[in-house]
Amino acid sequence: MRFEPWLFALALGCAAPAHAQDLAASERGAGGPMLGGALEDLCRGPGGQPAQSCAAYIRGSFEGLMIGQASMTDGGDMSFCLPDQGVTLSQVREAFLTLMLSEPDRRTEYASVSLLDSLQDAYPCDDDEDIVPYVDTASAHRRPGRATGGATLQRTVHRSTRPIAHMLR
Repeated sequence: MRFEPWLFALALGCAAPAHAQDLAASERGAGGPMLGGALEDLCRGPGGQPAQSCAAYIRGSFEGLMIGQASMTDGGDMSFCLPDQGVTLSQVREAFLTLMLSEPDRRTEYASVSLLDSLQDAYPCDDDEDIVPYVDTASAHRRPGRATGGATLQRTVHRSTRPIAHMLR
């Protein structure tokens, strides 16, 4: 069996949010979804395991949201638009905590929905931009059947191309 680094990375990315959810199970009830309040408590908690759980959940959710944005077709509206230099995990965490502080009723909502809303608030798209997401499939031939293998995620703005999906830096 040949080792596929991309498959390992995908498995790791999927495991991160699940690990964070398991660590907060006592705060939300076993088997239930991660709620905004549980994630907020992890993110505001002491360093160590709570901070790592917060980071794992945010990183996994953020990467999932970025993949969702990249897969949009037919020129759909982007949910949020990152700055050209990208964002840090700390910036995404702070956007989430800012939303939770200003809207405490979100503690009982899904954490992933609140995270998306916080990104929309912190990184809105300019309504004047003609944003068309697409995937550069130039490297797709390296992995048959995988259209985005190693591809660069980009957006077209007034016919010029700038990076959109700078994953967390």
